[in-house]
Amino acid sequence: MIILALICEIVFTSCGSDNLPNKKDLINNYEAREREILELKSFFNSIVPDDYSVYIEFKGSKKVDLWVFEAVDNFFRGRVPLFQQWNINPYNYQEETPITYDSTEYYIPRTKSLTLVKQKLRWNDDTFRKIKEMLDRANCISISSGEPATIGFARRVMGKYSYVLHENIISDFLKSKYKESCSYILYNDKVVLEFGGGAFTSDCFPSIDLIDENGTLTDQQAVELDDRKDKNGVAIDTTKPNQSEEVETPLVIVDGKESNMQSVSTENIESFTVIKGKQAIKLYGEHGKNGVVIITTKKQQCR
Repeated sequence: MIILALICEIVFTSCGSDNLPNKKDLINNYEAREREILELKSFFNSIVPDDYSVYIEFKGSKKVDLWVFEAVDNFFRGRVPLFQQWNINPYNYQEETPITYDSTEYYIPRTKSLTLVKQKLRWNDDTFRKIKEMLDRANCISISSGEPATIGFARRVMGKYSYVLHENIISDFLKSKYKESCSYILYNDKVVLEFGGGAFTSDCFPSIDLIDENGTLTDQQAVELDDRKDKNGVAIDTTKPNQSEEVETPLVIVDGKESNMQSVSTENIESFTVIKGKQAIKLYGEHGKNGVVIITTKKQQCR
């Protein structure tokens, strides 16, 4: 509860800032840099081997969050964490002894050795520099490999605006699934706009992204809302529906082991990351269907 209260306080006291990124910025960036964004997607998928999934987010020029997952042939029929580190320098990384993977612990990364990861991916320092260069050209901060690929544009407090990029035209069935979620807005037949809110805030696009200067929804946005009544612009309803039947607890992983939020004190948290939606299910199977919160404590970082 301490963690939840702290984060909620940070989010709700910050979200009112006019200087924060918004959906308009997300769209403007795509329109201005569509070629660079698509080139980034193509390049990144080309350097990630088929048996691996990689997420990387640059935090400045020399710090990254890096998660690497590799395919396994077991009853999970999915991918397991190979390497998960936050805020590291990939050019000057202090190697740690690779940890032995315990097959009974589905969530523990198999290694802490970036050297081993580079060998498996066939990457080197120049690879990281090229990724950073192409992210900068696209004016973006992160990318996740796969089909569809997801490219992160900018963070809004704890949330992040992203592009979900499909190689082929999105099927009508998948379009209907996107429309069922307030996390997504269809941009065209191959591109979906996404907002991920983080662990303790709504995954829905912020209300500032849904209203016009008159305080009403546009025709398209009104149609896409689950509680729409007609195809006309309608006033924003700020009341929340009864979601008691929908609320589920996310998977919580503390220092590589399944745990719960109550087991961690705010003061002991070194970093935390949230994986949600299709990416969580892709990486953690059914265990991640309600989202995944990955916490690294200061004690763990010092080992």
